[in-house]
Amino acid sequence: MNAKIALCLLVLPLYSHAMTCPQGVGFSAPQGEIKGEEPYFFTPEGVCLNGYDVSQQLKRYPDDKITGAFSLGKGGSSLFFVSIYSEKHYHGRIILLSDTNKGAGYAVLFQNQPGIRTNNPEESVENLTINYFDNNISTLYFSTDAWAQARALHALTWENPSNPLRVTVRFVHDGTFQGVFNSMPMVSTIAHDDKGAYFPSYVVRNDGSVFCTINTREKFWQLTPACLSSGDDYRER
Repeated sequence: MNAKIALCLLVLPLYSHAMTCPQGVGFSAPQGEIKGEEPYFFTPEGVCLNGYDVSQQLKRYPDDKITGAFSLGKGGSSLFFVSIYSEKHYHGRIILLSDTNKGAGYAVLFQNQPGIRTNNPEESVENLTINYFDNNISTLYFSTDAWAQARALHALTWENPSNPLRVTVRFVHDGTFQGVFNSMPMVSTIAHDDKGAYFPSYVVRNDGSVFCTINTREKFWQLTPACLSSGDDYRER
């Protein structure tokens, strides 16, 4: 995403809010101590720009929560993705922030119609959280609450990276995001066989197809993931 971006001007405060921001140039999102929706991920305390807390400028509702942030530094500019969710208003947003020598700006890449809920789990935006950006295929992955025992993984893709505001969004796979393996997202979900429920974890391709089933025998398998070998039908229960 090396395109020149013309976005709405983001007005900066002349003072910091309660959050202490690190000194530096560009955007940052200090991690808090609140565990996020996915394992090993923490919810950002807020968003900073050049040492100032600009979180309030990004919020639409008083209960808006910044659920995730992902940085893309490119040369003299700073690109930043932020996800925000309002539980009271059932409103999820993904925002692109840009900081260049011409100033800071933002644009909403994705949002649902506030307050309009769906009965289709694949279309849920509840607790929307961005997970991972794959620069090789210009795709941002994000997750939402969907089923009772599994979240839903979605992909936001740029058809033409030179036009950063034109994107497509689609459901990829059911499951909770667990990290990345060989540039592909990992998800843990629930399945059933003649013995009852089991909890497989998969590496999934961009199109939602399963690349492999992950060996989850070892504790903290997310840190050193490996696919099950051929003929190994291990099923975690």
